[in-house]
Amino acid sequence: MPAGQTGLPVVRGLPPPEKQLVVIAKLVEVTPTPSPDRIGQYRRCLAAYTYDVQQVLQGACRERRILVAHWVIIDRRVLPVSRRVGQSYRLRLVLLDDYPQLQVERLVMTQDEVHLPLYYDTGS
Repeated sequence: MPAGQTGLPVVRGLPPPEKQLVVIAKLVEVTPTPSPDRIGQYRRCLAAYTYDVQQVLQGACRERRILVAHWVIIDRRVLPVSRRVGQSYRLRLVLLDDYPQLQVERLVMTQDEVHLPLYYDTGS
């Protein structure tokens, strides 16, 4: 996947922003970012964070709690963490399972709630 202007990988085939799910959600749990040495041959890594949905601004989301995959390592370099547990964020999301190119990336998660839907943060 090539990098975009933000330095994050460009995911091809995402729906236009007006077709993506947009929510206000409170961060409740963060998966710790592994060291680049812990992700094996992968050059990039996503980490799942748990959020409580407070408000749906666009699209449909019946779940009150969701998992969201955020980039945490790009080109074997750890990205700075800008999110804090207890804070609320506006998130623009798509279901991760709908994008096969993301399913080959390394994903780490420590949550026990694996039954929750897993979304990809398209660059909120």
